[in-house]
Amino acid sequence: MSYIADLHVHSYLSRATSRECNLEGLHRWAQLKGVRVVGTGDFTHPAWYAELREKLEPAGPGLFRLRPDLAAPIDAAVPPSCRAPVDFMITGEISSIYKRDGRCRKVHSLLCIPDLDTAGRINTHLDTLGNIKSDGRPILGLDPRDLLELVLDKNPQAYLIPAHVWTPWFSMLGSNSGFDSPAECFGDLLPHVFAAETGLSSDPPMNWRVRSMDSLALVSNSDCHSPSNLARNANLFHGEPDFFTIRNGLSSKDLNACGGTIDMFPEEGKYHCDGHRKCDVCLEPEESLARDCLCPVCGKPLVLGVLHRVLELADRPKGEPSPGALPHQYIIPLPELLSEILETGVASKKVDQAYHRLLAKFGPELRILRVLDPEPLAKEGPALLPEAIRRLRAGQVFRQPGFDGEYGVIRVFGGGDRDRIRKQGVFLPAPKPDADAAAAAPSRKGRRRKADTSQAPSLFDLGGATAATSPATGADVASAPQTEPGRETPQACSPAFTRSGLDVATDPGNRLKAELRASAPQPDAPTAAPIAATPPEYPTETTSAPREVRETPTDDGGAAAPTAQGKLSLYSSGQSSPDLTDEQRSAAMIIDAPVVVVAGPGTGKTRTLTHRVARLVQTGMAAPGEILAVTFTNRAADEMRERLEALLGPDSRAVAVATFHSLCLRILRDHAALARLPDNFGLADDDEMANLLRRDAGLAARAATAAVEAISAARRRGEDPATIPDYAELSEALARQQLVLLDDLVPRCVQLLRDHPEVLAGLGFRWVCVDEYQDINRPQYDLVRLLAGDGRTLFVIGDPDQAIYGFRGADRAYFLQFEQNFPNAKVFGLSGNFRSTGTIVAAAGRVIAPGRAAMSVAAGSMLDAGVRIRFHEAATAAAEAEFIAHEIEKCLGGTALFSMDSGRVADSAAAGTVGLADIVVLVRLKALIDPIATALTRLGLPVQTVADQPFIAQPGARQVLRALRQATDYMRGTPLDLMKKLAADATVQAALGTEGHAAWEECWRLASLFPGTLKDFLDSLMLRRSIDSYDARAERLTLLTLHAAKGLEFPVVFIAACEDGILPYTRPGEPPDVEEERRLLYVGMTRAQNVLYLTSARRRSLFGRTTPRRPSPFVAEVEAALREVTTVRTGKPRPLSTQLEFNLGE
Repeated sequence: MSYIADLHVHSYLSRATSRECNLEGLHRWAQLKGVRVVGTGDFTHPAWYAELREKLEPAGPGLFRLRPDLAAPIDAAVPPSCRAPVDFMITGEISSIYKRDGRCRKVHSLLCIPDLDTAGRINTHLDTLGNIKSDGRPILGLDPRDLLELVLDKNPQAYLIPAHVWTPWFSMLGSNSGFDSPAECFGDLLPHVFAAETGLSSDPPMNWRVRSMDSLALVSNSDCHSPSNLARNANLFHGEPDFFTIRNGLSSKDLNACGGTIDMFPEEGKYHCDGHRKCDVCLEPEESLARDCLCPVCGKPLVLGVLHRVLELADRPKGEPSPGALPHQYIIPLPELLSEILETGVASKKVDQAYHRLLAKFGPELRILRVLDPEPLAKEGPALLPEAIRRLRAGQVFRQPGFDGEYGVIRVFGGGDRDRIRKQGVFLPAPKPDADAAAAAPSRKGRRRKADTSQAPSLFDLGGATAATSPATGADVASAPQTEPGRETPQACSPAFTRSGLDVATDPGNRLKAELRASAPQPDAPTAAPIAATPPEYPTETTSAPREVRETPTDDGGAAAPTAQGKLSLYSSGQSSPDLTDEQRSAAMIIDAPVVVVAGPGTGKTRTLTHRVARLVQTGMAAPGEILAVTFTNRAADEMRERLEALLGPDSRAVAVATFHSLCLRILRDHAALARLPDNFGLADDDEMANLLRRDAGLAARAATAAVEAISAARRRGEDPATIPDYAELSEALARQQLVLLDDLVPRCVQLLRDHPEVLAGLGFRWVCVDEYQDINRPQYDLVRLLAGDGRTLFVIGDPDQAIYGFRGADRAYFLQFEQNFPNAKVFGLSGNFRSTGTIVAAAGRVIAPGRAAMSVAAGSMLDAGVRIRFHEAATAAAEAEFIAHEIEKCLGGTALFSMDSGRVADSAAAGTVGLADIVVLVRLKALIDPIATALTRLGLPVQTVADQPFIAQPGARQVLRALRQATDYMRGTPLDLMKKLAADATVQAALGTEGHAAWEECWRLASLFPGTLKDFLDSLMLRRSIDSYDARAERLTLLTLHAAKGLEFPVVFIAACEDGILPYTRPGEPPDVEEERRLLYVGMTRAQNVLYLTSARRRSLFGRTTPRRPSPFVAEVEAALREVTTVRTGKPRPLSTQLEFNLGE
């Protein structure tokens, strides 16, 4: 037997889909269309997956059917002539938006899965990578090669089909975001890819032109968003319906299993030709090339269509089938034929009645279009229908190609054709298209290409044809293979009208490809308006090495061109520093005195520190184990280890790289008895302290919290908290529970080293390096002084203008007094910013200028000026969030075809250059994240949200930690063994609840990688902060608080809620620390590499209050020459108390 399959569909949970796209609707329309196997679509959406589990039941190997009680009423309403079994295959589409080889790639993939259990395992994994709940076709920052690997790992019988492979923006071979071959896309896993979907705008002969497609079986699916469009493209298979038979037939291109494809004419696809919809311009590739691929009306780059891209990659002569090519057949959906004949809309009642009358009499639509004798159709349908179907099967059609998101039009009758046939009552030869035929096309303004009006042979000349010509390429269509009796064979289709294609067969070097690439339009400038070639010049400090950095910075704080010391040197006498600047090298090579390095943003702080360590080891001046490098976050420590490993190889493992807390915890554990601590002491955070005070001291919740805050603040300042009320009760409770406060780790370690000098000597650290020295507090300062001894081998680096942790007790005064502590210290400044454009550096310099530290370096950018800083003032916080979401969509070059078709990203500047991981949104407070996250979720984008808080403060993390502590008392094994045991514990899982899922997944991931003991694992969780979970390699948008962004960099940065009262932040009843808030904005601005947005709202709800807002006073300090201000208004403009200037850079 033969049957038809349409594997690519969507459910009602995908965007822009019909509510009838449910299992019942698909079951009904599959019968009306004549489709036996239908893809479920969207299995990755949790709600749809649950519906599949509820409503489907097995129906043969790898296929499913609607439950009989659900199918019965639907079948009863289907005409008897159309009733037939319908099987479902578990399928879903994934949109991958990710960065590879410096380009943003956007590739859609169709997944075909043999069972629901496998689908569930895939969903569980994908849920950790992105937001699969937002759309039936989720957007993930996952390379299709890695997606395929993930799928095969869950079930080797599952397979991936690259979807609509030629679509310009979202496909494997797309001109704007794809690759030049399947091998480039899938690499080593290409042998596991055995089929490719042609899409609506291409047909098999077009794909034959590209040899790299030869190994792939071509499939065709509807990708329908309404079940009435089911099977507009489809596939023909032979044999009994079976997931594995379909899979094996496609993988081998076996003609006994695969009958080929059923296709619309590719000109009907909305990206077939080149064009510019706004100007109503549609061109073929040769015409586009003659115009340098620019619109002849507006001069902007044309949207290059599928035909253009095919010809660009073509390396086979026109008309030559690929080896093992499968047959194909063209159709026009029956409602479109009826619409043309009846001269009314496709969705009209007249067409609908005629359509269902024909199906009731003659059976499913595809049977009528493909195999039924057309003569009897006139008795139940329009008189012209038999002639229309004859012309369709012969390929005698008028084609008005689609372009730039607009569907093409395929017609079987020319102008006046219907009238002549009606009048004469006989069927005439198909007329030669003339002016009348051209008039049949819809009348449009502009330079729209009319329907193809090439010479048409007579219908009576086609009778004996066994081969046909592709309407899109003029290529000969392979004759259908001989088949067994009872098996359907697609009929050959010979079009009457052929386009004048470009033949490159005679050009071994593929001249067309070179011409097309040479004439390809260059990307637009970034969205923000450009400024002058160089930023305004401001007086600035210059640095030499070594030198005293004492001068007060210039009032304007601007940035000048870097000095000679900032330029990269390709030569060096040091083994580890050939890629350092002169300034960096000078700082790294001093070994006979204490060194303090003032390093502004983007000047290579971590590079300088790690190269110093590498030089000490490589020159033999220090053994790796004699070097200690201290920083503040686990993420920073991990980065330092990675860089040292790149420089030193295995020797780097002996270098002690630690955070202050992890270092002190290790020392206290090794010497617990001397520190008067139990051997197995645990760690307590502020919440646990408050709970102890409530329980043991009987304090109310608010009083307990206040006491904890006072005790922690005293500890961070290096003060004795014994005078604080309730401290004695807390100390006793901690002793009973064998717990140590996190904020007590450094003070206790300092006391231990003071009381026991032998412990200090036994550490063996002769060389000490401290990163981010401006952020130390008093106990950390005391620890550094103890470890450094006379300071001769002490190296500290940081930037007092980036001191932003005063609320934790940090004080940049320790940085500024370094020379007082060590009179023989060498002071260096790093002045070349290699991160940010000149405009960003200059603007940030303006913001920090009024509060620059006395010991400061005003860095100059080593890069071009770039684009202006973009300011946007929205009416509300929700409007601000929508603006940010829209700008991100533009930066990505669109997230769906709707982005292109609607013109939302038509003028995108960053399309093709920016990926998800290149964009960050920064906010002052965690409470400001939700509106932005909601707006981004509506776009379906994967987001990672990180605030600067302890990991155990996350929902569910404390429950996971409590369960781990309890289990650790009686269980041995690895942390992963323990997590596996807890996974099977229903009580533990119930305690986690739905909110604890993310914390559980994070703990599981950490446990799988952790090399130490269970106790060490618990310690690592207690010391972990949320920012440590930030994964720079994850292809997700990032939402961060400004504090959590320290040390990171992104090509595109948004800083939201730049409003007075938020920046600077004013706590109720407390005066703001304006200078620290200024430094915080400076840190945020200098995270940006290329593009920086500062946004605000005129009205915002925060902490239960809705209040009017004004832009931050810091914003006004960025001079007009560096910024572009836009304000979006709706409705009648109203006067504002504060009006920002308009300067659009025109």
